[in-house]
Amino acid sequence: MNCLRLLRLSLLLWALISCSREEAGKQRNTLTAADSAAIEKKIHAAKNISDNSPDSMLLLSRQLVSFGAKSNRAAAEAEILKAKYHWRTGARKTAMTAALKALRMVNRSLPEKLPAVYAIIGNLHKEQGNYKMALESAANGLAVAQRLKDTTNIIYMLRLQAMFTKAYGADHNDSTAIRKSLRLHMQGLKLAESNLKYESSRIAYYDNISQYYAERGNFEKAVYYGGKSVPLCYKYNRKTSLTYAYNWLGMAYFKHGDTRTGLDYIYKALSISREIHNPFREMELNLALYNCYLDAGQYKPAMMNFSRYNSIRDSLNVLNNTRQIAELHLQYETDKKNHQISLLEKLNRSQSFIVTGLIIGIVVVLLLSGLLLRLYRAIKQRNRQITEQSDKLEVLMKELHHRVKNNLQVVSSLLNLQSNRLTDPQAKQSVLVGKQRIETMALIHGSLYRQENISMVNMNEYVRNVVESVIKSFGKEENVIDLHITVEVPELDMDQALPLGLIINEWVTNVLKHAYTDTEMPSLVLDLKSEDSKFKLTIKDNGVGMDEEKWHQPGNSFGIKLIKVLSKQLKGNCSMEQGSGTRLNVIF
Repeated sequence: MNCLRLLRLSLLLWALISCSREEAGKQRNTLTAADSAAIEKKIHAAKNISDNSPDSMLLLSRQLVSFGAKSNRAAAEAEILKAKYHWRTGARKTAMTAALKALRMVNRSLPEKLPAVYAIIGNLHKEQGNYKMALESAANGLAVAQRLKDTTNIIYMLRLQAMFTKAYGADHNDSTAIRKSLRLHMQGLKLAESNLKYESSRIAYYDNISQYYAERGNFEKAVYYGGKSVPLCYKYNRKTSLTYAYNWLGMAYFKHGDTRTGLDYIYKALSISREIHNPFREMELNLALYNCYLDAGQYKPAMMNFSRYNSIRDSLNVLNNTRQIAELHLQYETDKKNHQISLLEKLNRSQSFIVTGLIIGIVVVLLLSGLLLRLYRAIKQRNRQITEQSDKLEVLMKELHHRVKNNLQVVSSLLNLQSNRLTDPQAKQSVLVGKQRIETMALIHGSLYRQENISMVNMNEYVRNVVESVIKSFGKEENVIDLHITVEVPELDMDQALPLGLIINEWVTNVLKHAYTDTEMPSLVLDLKSEDSKFKLTIKDNGVGMDEEKWHQPGNSFGIKLIKVLSKQLKGNCSMEQGSGTRLNVIF
């Protein structure tokens, strides 16, 4: 009996709850014509709102919230704007909370809004370094856009996939992922350029592709794509995108050697970021300026920008920090003026002692003159001793280089004897290659003990000796190969010359082993030049060409791995190009 009463009571409660839900639903969907028009107007404004105006996002979000009780669409749009606002202003935790709330709303009844929400979530994950979740969000957004045949969002989500893939590749030093990001960018850009109505979608693609080429030192392409972005940014009032265009144009010019133009562009981007209140971009641009000044050897401005970068990153409390700095500066100026007033007062009080001071000063000068004369004689004697010691040290250093060269030649001879006793061709070849590397090092020491400057290597002599030594080690005569060597760098110190010589040894060895299998008239061109305060080594052959995959994934090729390691030791970078043979470029 009690169970029956409990069942009846449960049914009654369920009926009451259902009625109240239906009534609430009716109230929510009961919109006047004026309300509907107002909501549509604000949603249209939300579509056209610029990233330049985060405060406008927040204001429009609050206005839409007032209609949220009557419209699911208005409530969802308000939450999306709220998430965008907090994302743009650096409050990532609050932004993620709002984005996830919006995701629950649009999942139920507004699938066309899903790509926009997934984009915010993906960007937030990317900025935290969670690339797995970022790429997953971009893939979800792309799937929805493709299902809805929404070309604008397809273009947008393809770009996000490319961005997140590139960021992952950069963080994990994955060159394959970075190259994939360029392919994705080109795929999305092709779609964006297919129709004029997608013109505004091209802006971010141009920015990102400009970044790709700027970071790889391809000045022409970086400037080309950055230059295509700038007028579109102004046309569509995309100030955030403009900061990226100026950023990568600046990086391209800086790496190309035009440091003044490069820094001007980056400072323009920084000024715009402050104007639109985008602290995350401010943080990134301060880091870019830090790296530029550091590369230029200007450590004071580098540290200033790094300090600003850290300050924004840690707190994103830009206004308070600026106010505190201004107050400190004002306090500093006040203290400085007070100190100057105090000095003037002391000076006035001391005027009566000027004569006495002058007399004492003259006596002191005479005493010091006598002391300085004695010091001069002692220093002169000491300099003579130092010169004698320096001459002895130079002789000892030359002797040291001579002995090191002899010892390396002994090791080379031992390896040569050992190779004659080996029957395995591969083992024999490995020993001979090692012998050639030792001879390359021996050439350095041989060059140093024969010249006056025992710390600098004559590069013209050294490079030619290395190449000739490698050619002879293969049993070839120089006239068999059309050899052109141009060395415009007179001298390098040993720390640079040795790794450079080993790079030349490895690459020329590789050319002689593999390049001329089907070449009737083999040629080899080697250039070492100085360009824009950097050195550039180029080695070009007319052989069969190297497989690009072997360069990027050398596998068991110790020589290619050694070239890349030695390039990093020189604080430079190396690249391989194909076309009528193979070309090695090393810039350091």
